[in-house]
Amino acid sequence: MNCNVTLLKKFDIIQNKALRIITGAMCSTPINAMQCESCIPPLILRRIQLASNFCLKLISSDNKSVMDRILPPQSFQMSSTPPPKISGSELISGHTPELLRIAMNIYELSINIYKAKPWPLYKTNFVILVNKPYNILRDKINNQMELNQLMENKSYYKLYTDGSKSENGVTSAFYDPQLQMVKSHKIDNNSSIFTAESYAMLLALQHIKNIYISSDILILTDSKSLLMALDNNSQRYNLNYIIYNIRKIVYEICQLTGKIINFLWVPSHCGITGNEIVDCAARNGFDADHSSLMKIPHTDYQAAITHDLKRLWHEYWNIASTQKGKWYATIQGSPPAKPWYTHKNENINNRKFITILNRLRFGHCHIPTHLNRLNLIPSAACSHCNEEPAADLEHLFMKCRKFGLQRLVMVSDLQAASDSVPQSLQDLLRDFKFFKALYTFVVTTIGTL
Repeated sequence: MNCNVTLLKKFDIIQNKALRIITGAMCSTPINAMQCESCIPPLILRRIQLASNFCLKLISSDNKSVMDRILPPQSFQMSSTPPPKISGSELISGHTPELLRIAMNIYELSINIYKAKPWPLYKTNFVILVNKPYNILRDKINNQMELNQLMENKSYYKLYTDGSKSENGVTSAFYDPQLQMVKSHKIDNNSSIFTAESYAMLLALQHIKNIYISSDILILTDSKSLLMALDNNSQRYNLNYIIYNIRKIVYEICQLTGKIINFLWVPSHCGITGNEIVDCAARNGFDADHSSLMKIPHTDYQAAITHDLKRLWHEYWNIASTQKGKWYATIQGSPPAKPWYTHKNENINNRKFITILNRLRFGHCHIPTHLNRLNLIPSAACSHCNEEPAADLEHLFMKCRKFGLQRLVMVSDLQAASDSVPQSLQDLLRDFKFFKALYTFVVTTIGTL
């Protein structure tokens, strides 16, 4: 973040040129509108994200030698409260937050982070890393009857696990049908659903380790991602540390008891009794609070960082759109999750289709009012009907007498696309299903924008 402003400006210029190529926008199109349309945020937000993830990784790796340079101990003595969150108005004014401020915000966010030096991968026994002392069953189970059929000629000690993440918090639970025992544990609210599922399995394995079992073990879960992580036998340094702990405790159980541990995926909410019981336990309260006991992997905090960056971009857009891109702001009120041209549609492959619609939404296109504003033509009058002194998009689509027949065809196409057709051009440009009719009108009248 502490970089030469002139150099950073050069990167912004490169991005702006790329945005014009991507969207097909005219040179006069506001930058904030192109960023919003293409879902590519300003580079300052990208730099804040990279700095935040860098600080998070340093805190997680417990790298004090580097962290003390960025976040010296005296910074906490100088201020008892964390610095305020970065705001969109700061970015609009050209202020770039310092790395120290970002680091302090991340430090405050990640109080309950799992710290490991070295990474969990390097603390795990090599035998555990290369061997899989467990089986992941491939049987496809859709209901309780199919599960009963699978269990007919087999004797397993069964356990069910589940994790839950909602507005009420994050919980991990397991159910032992042999002992008729259900345990649910609350964990930190910043935990991901994957961490909740993983911790539930770890608790179930710890339970198995503490009791006598005379048969092989079957653990049933509705988390495919968890079983995939165990099946892949990944050795990434940033893999959730609970996965390494699961492998370790499975190895210990196999060494102590000689029993085989099997994992099986079952679908949720399909009437499988054990899964329904553990799911209910995970969603309704908890027996013990492990919020401070169970530390959070650093990757789980990245969701909070991403959420805060979305907030920051919305603030940035709301302020910037009051100054530039006002027409576009009446069509696209906030940055979308993905660009409209990522829809699966035969017209999306047409570059001309995307360019014309983008220019319509931007309001910067080859129409007399806009070209006259740029001093490219002497008059803003309509060259088709010679009746309108200011030929804007509203006149072209709704009023120009020369295109009456094409307008009737457009209205017919709009009514075919939807039973409820908006009356204003901005409302039509909000909804993807009207785009083809608008594009056809432009192509059959003035040809291009």
